[in-house]
Amino acid sequence: MSLDPLVSDGWGRLLLDRTVEKHGLHRGQMNPLDRLAYVGRHGMGALRYEPELDLGNTDDAPLALDKLARESAAVLAGENVEVFEELLRLNGSSSGARPKIVAQVSTDRKAIIHGRQDLQRGFTHWMIKFPSSQGARDVGAIEYAYSLMAKDAGVEMPETHLFRTKRNKYFGTKRFDRNGDARIHMHSLGGLIHADHRSPSLDYDMVLRVSLALTRNIQDAEKAYALVCFNVLAHNRDDHAKNFSFLLNARNEWIFAPAYDLVYSYGPGGEQSMLVLGEGRNPGAVQLQALGKQHGLKNAPEILAKVKRAVADRLAKRYGLIPPDGSGIYGPGETLTYACQRLLTRNTPAREFSRSMISKNPFANAVAPPNDAFKRLAAGEFRDWRLVVDGTVAHPMALSLADLKSLGLHSQITEVACEEGWSYIAEWIGTPLSVVLREAGVLPQTQYVDPEYGYSW
Repeated sequence: MSLDPLVSDGWGRLLLDRTVEKHGLHRGQMNPLDRLAYVGRHGMGALRYEPELDLGNTDDAPLALDKLARESAAVLAGENVEVFEELLRLNGSSSGARPKIVAQVSTDRKAIIHGRQDLQRGFTHWMIKFPSSQGARDVGAIEYAYSLMAKDAGVEMPETHLFRTKRNKYFGTKRFDRNGDARIHMHSLGGLIHADHRSPSLDYDMVLRVSLALTRNIQDAEKAYALVCFNVLAHNRDDHAKNFSFLLNARNEWIFAPAYDLVYSYGPGGEQSMLVLGEGRNPGAVQLQALGKQHGLKNAPEILAKVKRAVADRLAKRYGLIPPDGSGIYGPGETLTYACQRLLTRNTPAREFSRSMISKNPFANAVAPPNDAFKRLAAGEFRDWRLVVDGTVAHPMALSLADLKSLGLHSQITEVACEEGWSYIAEWIGTPLSVVLREAGVLPQTQYVDPEYGYSW
């Protein structure tokens, strides 16, 4: 049995490394057994490790989420803080990049206490997450919105909650590896098949194969398939091998575990971490339909349709996330994309990539030959071209290229994601649209920016 999947990585590993080095022991001197001794009886699932290295006593004093979030941010920033042991006790051997704590939460969600002690009356075991140094500040609200989207789409989810303080919002999820104080054995997909989640090499075909072989239950395979569809359609691309798990129930049967770590994200190079029948850059309904058919899932079309419909229709309407082009044959896909973007990017810029990730052959589709209008503009070096900004603005404008350049240029490396297959990463240089809109004075009643082109390309 490999010990690697049992040892904390990411945030948990960082805390333990900082803690032992604070006491004069180099992190490289620790082997996996040393690390498991720190986990002891407080890890994920049912496994316990002895002898246990005691991290000190805990009490039932209330936990201050804002304070813990600030301390976590200080640790991520590399500051020399005196809170390593406390954060390590609260971590509970959980993995992943984002800081998190395991805690006990009261039934009314108003009291939060230390999770390492015996379960107190009126409390249940939860995990609460904080923002990472590179993530969006409102990632807690985003992950909570995703959990609601997933539930509405038929994905099995644990109970979730958005814990609100005067300053922030933190995502929490009830632990499905605990039933009261009883521990439930769990195993990740990566641990079961010895797949390294740091080097993505799996296909969703393997997820379904393992689900069917381990659970011997078509309903569990359908649960896995629903999660596959949601990850792909909702752009959760951090879908590596440790983000799928199985539980051993009281009848000694393996079942597919509820979903977790669902959020708008990118995998290596911007692609899915988990391929869909070999497609990672731009998987979609075609690959998902083929995957369900390949594994004999008779309900696959209905599952896929429910994910599309639930997220793109019911939930999007509930939160006012219907785009102008939300009708027609492509309506569900357009609405799903728009909803995800609006939930994520209210105050967040597009993700930028390093120069080394620029696509070598960006254009996969043909470019139509320029028409006469374009040729005339090009012959005059576009001196006669104008960007007209009108409508619900205080100052209608007609800007030349020189006007735009005078407003300032910005360069960024971002991805164009296209459902027709010509997604690519490239460098873009130009005047930010926000600058143009600010100059025009957008009126409060404005809802959309509607681009119109006077000629085709």
